[in-house]
Amino acid sequence: MTRMIPIILCLSLHWIAQSLQAAQAENYLVYGIPNYPPFSVYEEQGFSGRDVELVLHLADKLNLQIRFSPCEWIRCLELARAGRVDILTSVSHAQEREAFLHFIQPAYSRSNIAFWVRSGEAERIRTFADLDNKIVGKEKGARLFAQVDNALNIQRYESAQFNILFKMLVSGRLDTVMGGDQAIAIAVERSGYAELLEPAVYKVQVPSAFLAMARQSAKATVFLIPFQDEMQRMYNSGELNYYLDWQEPKKDDN
Repeated sequence: MTRMIPIILCLSLHWIAQSLQAAQAENYLVYGIPNYPPFSVYEEQGFSGRDVELVLHLADKLNLQIRFSPCEWIRCLELARAGRVDILTSVSHAQEREAFLHFIQPAYSRSNIAFWVRSGEAERIRTFADLDNKIVGKEKGARLFAQVDNALNIQRYESAQFNILFKMLVSGRLDTVMGGDQAIAIAVERSGYAELLEPAVYKVQVPSAFLAMARQSAKATVFLIPFQDEMQRMYNSGELNYYLDWQEPKKDDN
């Protein structure tokens, strides 16, 4: 029995070494990226945004390539659950997501949730209590604010597209649409409804968002600890503050 221990240990070390070599031979990770300006943006000219900068920085540090896989957010989650993408960004922690995602500590995002309403109605929602018996529109699959997600007296309507939610809000089918303050403000600006909508007085700070790796991805399992170590190093050195305090660059008017 005592002679089996070194043999088992050697086999385990051999398996780990083979797994690492196999992962490094396929020297890339697949990034499931939603179009979520200003944090993750995909356009004809390429990919950009805070989350893209962070992923590329980590990949550079770990000598990895990134393959972008554009998807709507609910689809990104489904792909991660199946192990068809390796990493996701701006993931809010929710207990049910622990089953298929590794949340990489520490968090790298601070944001507020804003509630947009029809122009002239900003005062209607000043506190959480003002959401009672309201119909709240939200991005499909998003878990931004647990109190709204779990409230029995709030009706929720989800869509993969903000434009659909804004159209329903303007027509009176929704009472408000919620989202991360920067992202939803940009979505309103680009929607064509900017003159018809405004943010409500009520705004709430939410738990930070995380980088996450799919539990079903063999490569992500191999690189999970290196990613965590690099994120912790960035936090300790202060480098992570760049992402925590990130603001969308202002466009040159010229």
